[in-house]
Amino acid sequence: MGRRLLWLAALLLLVGLCWFGFREAGRDYLAFWLGSGPLIGLATIAIGFAWGGVDRNAGLVSADPAVYAGAAMQLAGLPLFVFGGHIRARGAAISAWDRLIALPLALVYLGAMLGWLLLIAPAQYFAFLVFGAPSRIALASGWRGAARLEQGRLDIVEGAAPPPGYWDATMREKPVSLASAFLAAGLGLAAFIG
Repeated sequence: MGRRLLWLAALLLLVGLCWFGFREAGRDYLAFWLGSGPLIGLATIAIGFAWGGVDRNAGLVSADPAVYAGAAMQLAGLPLFVFGGHIRARGAAISAWDRLIALPLALVYLGAMLGWLLLIAPAQYFAFLVFGAPSRIALASGWRGAARLEQGRLDIVEGAAPPPGYWDATMREKPVSLASAFLAAGLGLAAFIG
């Protein structure tokens, strides 16, 4: 319990520092978040398509702030580790030009990830407390469902494993994408109304 409170306090502190820093710069952090929220949600979905493992990092939709913070750091750190592994690969036919360009690009990515960890991820925890609820329900539920489209007709079955020709329709496999879609829709609606 103490660890959760410590991480919750850290996330609240980071949100507060962002709010204060934006205010000092003459900007509104909430307006930034409402304006950027749909883009952030869609970018997370795009990262999920590009890096197929992002939805395996279900900690990104966790209600536990310590689990969320760890998952956010993993999301930011894994691509840097992977890029470094490729560059260090022995016997790889990597050109000097590509090695030269990779370093500044890795630094740009590092800056973007640090910005995401400081400006986006702390507030995203609180947004995912709301918009991640369907994902957490799907992850916790034992319900099984499968679907298929055949000649424009949607066929849904409940039960054990999906029959041949059906896909798993539980949405359990894409918790981060699902939460990001709800975030994009919810904040897009808030920006449209407001």
